[in-house]
Amino acid sequence: MSQGRTMRTLNPSESPIKERYAMLVGTVAPRPIALASTVDAEGRRNLAPFSYFNVFSIDPPVMVVGPTLRGRDGTVKDTLANARHNMEIVV
Repeated sequence: MSQGRTMRTLNPSESPIKERYAMLVGTVAPRPIALASTVDAEGRRNLAPFSYFNVFSIDPPVMVVGPTLRGRDGTVKDTLANARHNMEIVV
């Protein structure tokens, strides 16, 4: 390591969520976007962009979508609520 440079350590329990978010999303660039389609309990359709998704396995086929809570107030987003109700997301 060259002089004057230090390794930064991030302790998630001591870091604000905005700092953690910025650090993590900056590690993958450009981030591809998938569209996730869900249906709510009343049959209304929802289509939302997701950058937190990836393929984890071919056999068996596994694709993971990571819906998060709303950053501003911590409430459940529609996609997550709908997926919990119907147990289905179409990517």
